[in-house]
Amino acid sequence: MGIFNIILTMNKVTKLFIATSCCLIILHATAQDYTADNRLYKTIDWNAFLEKLEKNADLIFFDIRTPGERSDTSKYSANNQGRIKGAIQTDYFDFNKYYPEYLKHKDDTIYLYCSHSMRSRRLAKRLADSSFSKVVNVNGGMSYLNLYGEKRYPLRKKYYETSNRYGLVSPLDLKRILKDKSVQIIDIRSDSVYNGTSKSEADNSVGTIEGVVHLPKAQLLKDASIVLDAQKKILLVDNWCDESPDVAKKLIALGYGHVSVLLFGLSDLIDRIPSSKRSFLKTRYPIILPEELLSLRKKNEVTLVDIRTITEYTNTDTLAWKNVGRLKDAIHIPPGAFTKAKFDSLKEKPIVIYDIMAHDELYEAALKLKAYGLKNFSLMAGGIYFVHWKIANEHMENLRWLVDK
Repeated sequence: MGIFNIILTMNKVTKLFIATSCCLIILHATAQDYTADNRLYKTIDWNAFLEKLEKNADLIFFDIRTPGERSDTSKYSANNQGRIKGAIQTDYFDFNKYYPEYLKHKDDTIYLYCSHSMRSRRLAKRLADSSFSKVVNVNGGMSYLNLYGEKRYPLRKKYYETSNRYGLVSPLDLKRILKDKSVQIIDIRSDSVYNGTSKSEADNSVGTIEGVVHLPKAQLLKDASIVLDAQKKILLVDNWCDESPDVAKKLIALGYGHVSVLLFGLSDLIDRIPSSKRSFLKTRYPIILPEELLSLRKKNEVTLVDIRTITEYTNTDTLAWKNVGRLKDAIHIPPGAFTKAKFDSLKEKPIVIYDIMAHDELYEAALKLKAYGLKNFSLMAGGIYFVHWKIANEHMENLRWLVDK
């Protein structure tokens, strides 16, 4: 959010925007820019794209992900999300090699999609700057197509294909599946992560679901014939969807035919579902979405604390991607300046803390507040970057009210 996955290290930055290792490498080079949407190039949603494909079998469209992503063989398993039939296959990261392929279609309308519409936006702008006048970005990429499925995108079933033998279950469907007696849900996280005793406070904070069987992956694979009912569907869950796909493949190899994984893991469930509707997931700290914060702020019911560094807070950081503004009326207190007295003085209202992208530091800051004895505080999912993401990708224009111009 995501997210939002997205670099090679396994921290919360990676996971928020779906561990898309490719996307945050780009993001770290420069901040995601949504201002070019429908100005230098056009942005449309999957329904609009698929309807055009339905009417025109010769539509020119490019899958610009890595070869591993396109073939569902990427070592970053959360990126293996299937593909659209008939796409011209190129690789954003090998632009020079594939530029002649784009040039063939310079006078055509060309459509671009990737995993989260971060690379496709950047490539659309690059092509527009190179005098391509009819470039279209498909918003949300494969992540949205899988997250919202046929319910939102009815033509998905006709044009989607995958090499994955396991299924992808959207976090938006998990609450319903929890009530489905024909599905066995297995939490395969390690004991330390499940019990909240690992070295990563971010990992520890994702939480647990009451009633879901916890079996670390090694134990599950060892005792599969004992604990699994081969007549039932199996759904594997972990924090970031970085372990469950591999376990799913091994169970399928053992003869279990209906195995799925939770798309992007429990962390994405937190980023997608409001806290009031995910009481089934017991997180270590209360975590709210930007739209929930908006409601609290408009009622003046919360104190907002920005925990970023001073350069990030003032938009003067040497890394351009970190200069993404701040939220209106936020108090700036970086973790190094935390004191119990300082937060005791803010306890008149509930406190919400946020950073740039829900880094590990956000959870370490929450741990400090817990140690101070504070109980009435929450974390904002996804950080300020997530606010901008939702405005651009989810069309939540009302969230602009949160942003300090």
